[in-house]
Amino acid sequence: MSVRNNGSEGDSLIGIATAAAESAEIHATKEEGGLTVMRHVGTVPIEPGGSVRLAPGGMHVMLVGLKAPLATGKSFPVVLTFAKAGAVEIWVEVSGREPTPAHTGH
Repeated sequence: MSVRNNGSEGDSLIGIATAAAESAEIHATKEEGGLTVMRHVGTVPIEPGGSVRLAPGGMHVMLVGLKAPLATGKSFPVVLTFAKAGAVEIWVEVSGREPTPAHTGH
């Protein structure tokens, strides 16, 4: 997903939540010393008119403790919380993409 700041001031994505999982976290995937590692990111700044892309292999959303399996083609609500804009509910559609090796065992 892409998150765009259409405002005239910078803002930051500071949280994410969904009833579909015990928790949701923003992670960044990076290569360090020949290994692919994921680190929790607490804040994602977004400049005015700018955007940030959340996708596998880069900065992404990690759902921890799924309450039920996610079915391809189905959607569920997610609340993005911004420092200035506050809470914004979106709907996320489940794609059929298989997890990348960086996501296994985490």
